[in-house]
Amino acid sequence: MLTLDVEFWSRLLAVTDAVWLISSHIAIWSALLMERRPAKARWTIFPQELNLQNGKSFFLRNIANGVGGHPKWKDVDMVLFLINVPHTHWFLAVLHLDIWKIRTFLTSMIPIIFVGQVPLIGAYVASMYITVALDGNHEPLLIAFALGIINCDNSWLWFMRRLKECLGDNTEVGFISHMSDSIDFAVQRVYPDSYHGYCCKHIAEKIRTSTGSNTVVEQLFWKTCKAYNTSDFYACFNNLQHKVNGNDLDWLDNIPIAKWVRAFFPRVRFNVKFIDIPVVVNWIKTNSHEFPIITIIEMVHDLMQAVYVQRAAFGVHFLGDFHGILTPYALKVLHKRFIHSDGCRIRHIVGDTYEVCKYSTTETVKLDHGICSCGKLKKCGIPCEHAIASLQRLEIVEIQQMVNLKLTTAVYRNGFQTEMVNPIPTVRHWEIPVESVIVLPPRQLT
Repeated sequence: MLTLDVEFWSRLLAVTDAVWLISSHIAIWSALLMERRPAKARWTIFPQELNLQNGKSFFLRNIANGVGGHPKWKDVDMVLFLINVPHTHWFLAVLHLDIWKIRTFLTSMIPIIFVGQVPLIGAYVASMYITVALDGNHEPLLIAFALGIINCDNSWLWFMRRLKECLGDNTEVGFISHMSDSIDFAVQRVYPDSYHGYCCKHIAEKIRTSTGSNTVVEQLFWKTCKAYNTSDFYACFNNLQHKVNGNDLDWLDNIPIAKWVRAFFPRVRFNVKFIDIPVVVNWIKTNSHEFPIITIIEMVHDLMQAVYVQRAAFGVHFLGDFHGILTPYALKVLHKRFIHSDGCRIRHIVGDTYEVCKYSTTETVKLDHGICSCGKLKKCGIPCEHAIASLQRLEIVEIQQMVNLKLTTAVYRNGFQTEMVNPIPTVRHWEIPVESVIVLPPRQLT
């Protein structure tokens, strides 16, 4: 049992001429708090004194995994830090892990999110609104969802506003969706300054329908939307228009080019042309016919949690010599570009600027700006074959370090380190509409 002496209370209540609490008193107070801490409490104390004086503080390794009987950080919502300003005062800092975990996760994902609606056949709900991101290994991951009975402007506006509350006002993110007036309306209202493009796979499906499954036209469309620079785009687009019969694709002219062409994407696109719906969502779509809403939410939660744990375990394997710095996806792309760099002729211009020739094409690489005239280096976040040829004087590891951080193993592990999906809150935290709502019995399925 810990006890606090008279000197402690005298200093705390300032009834003595002695200075403020000393380190030994703070240590006792911290230990006493942990001794009296309820077993199910959602807080813990950082087990070290932080001294704001150069060279006086250090951090123990793996401290978030719990040391000296302290709980692991993944099991609590906040951590209290005891900070000492020498000869001045002590103060208590609070780290809210629920916010920190969201920010850590978001900064680890590729900043392009798919938003869409999945129809459900069930007695209680008709629509599932989903938000899907890609991790550094280019695998889709469900990050938010909602259930409803109507797919309309107001429903999407509500969903996008709730999404922004979770992502935060300062999160820079681009959106990809199916062609939908309701989604267009909601994204424009809630994220007026963010990029919003269309899923190329969805456009390709519409082209297939419009042209009677003309595979040549569809292949030309994919070549057009994959173009990395504007000159390649216009050349491919002209070929596409010449192959189309009559007015089959007049509707495509009404879609802004920036909505579906990679070359016009304003930032690094990470080679994202579409994002597939996760297996979790497809399973719910085909197996949730008779379940009530809360049960469906719990099912999605459990399935998402299993995916998080699986990928957290997968990230541990990146520590091996084979994977090293990059995720398997990034390694695969980089290896392919290494092969394509064979046969390139390099001419040094000035500084970090090179001219790279292969066959009948010539590209200009500016390594200091991370730009190649082919467009791949800037749009994908992975060095193109021309940049690799220019970097031939470097070791492979140094070339790997030029890949965007989102595609590295360290960031991948960081994104899944919490291994936690927010559970359903208790009833007292539910948001209940002020207006009266008539709850109808479930529809009878025939």
